[in-house]
Amino acid sequence: MSSSRAQPVFEPISRDLTDPVYPDNPSKSSIENNRPIRGDLEAIQPENFDPRVPYGWGFFIYRAVFGDGTDARFAEGLNRLEKWLRWEARDSRYNSDDEAARWEEYPDYMPAPGEPDVTNEVAARMWNEVVEEYPDAQEMITEPEGSEDFSPIGRDFAARVESFNINTGPQYEEDRRRNMRYETCLIIDGRVLEMLEGLPADTPPVVPLPIFSPESEQVAQILRDNWVWILDRETAIDREEGDVQEFPPWIRIRLRSLRFLFFESALGYVTTDWQSLVEEDKKNWDTMRWWSTLARTSNEIRRASRAASSNTMVLF
Repeated sequence: MSSSRAQPVFEPISRDLTDPVYPDNPSKSSIENNRPIRGDLEAIQPENFDPRVPYGWGFFIYRAVFGDGTDARFAEGLNRLEKWLRWEARDSRYNSDDEAARWEEYPDYMPAPGEPDVTNEVAARMWNEVVEEYPDAQEMITEPEGSEDFSPIGRDFAARVESFNINTGPQYEEDRRRNMRYETCLIIDGRVLEMLEGLPADTPPVVPLPIFSPESEQVAQILRDNWVWILDRETAIDREEGDVQEFPPWIRIRLRSLRFLFFESALGYVTTDWQSLVEEDKKNWDTMRWWSTLARTSNEIRRASRAASSNTMVLF
């Protein structure tokens, strides 16, 4: 079993990247040290976090669309996906929820567009392992909506991770940190590929924008409206063993959530209970589901609302 890309060698993450010091400007030192993006680098800084791909982050990406003409299409779709994920990391220096207010309050410390920044380092350390050949790939069901079955991918992903013979879980019992390269994988099927092909070929310049400007809303919508499939390894294993689950191992995840998922999991801030992360869609709730950290609460509210509406209709 192998993936189709050569693995890069990332340099160790230096103290200057996680804890920068500006001797002549203590205010800048304080502001830079408290930028959330530096916490992302701290999460992947220990070599034992990922002995296979030290000092990097990313996912396994499985190809689930085949046939004449799909090789070039898949390659281009993958290229656009990664281009936009790297752009999202770089753009966060100005326009993420965490950074925008900080730089608006301290404009003198804002790196000028084009200047090196820690966000460039995070973007450059992304590497996705692509799997294009695996057993039983032709047995997958990819449509119609709600009937998807990516079980062959789940089986291959589980076997692949087991073959690495590394500790993919926490280092000790109370540790909730997880490496999403080995806990979840992404899937590109025909529906996803069409969306990725529709992504703009060129990403916008990385510049400060007002939070509610038309330009910022436009790019935010791109990352919000486009998605890929994500599959949870442990849930796929449980399903193969006959466990009854409320939600399948594979759901949709928006592009804007991928970096958040990886690093918040690496820091131990995302639950490991997959069933608590599956949010029913507002409209197509019985066939379409999304990854969300607020899934349990959202589902309870929507189910209560639907039940109330149903009871009202019965009364009348």
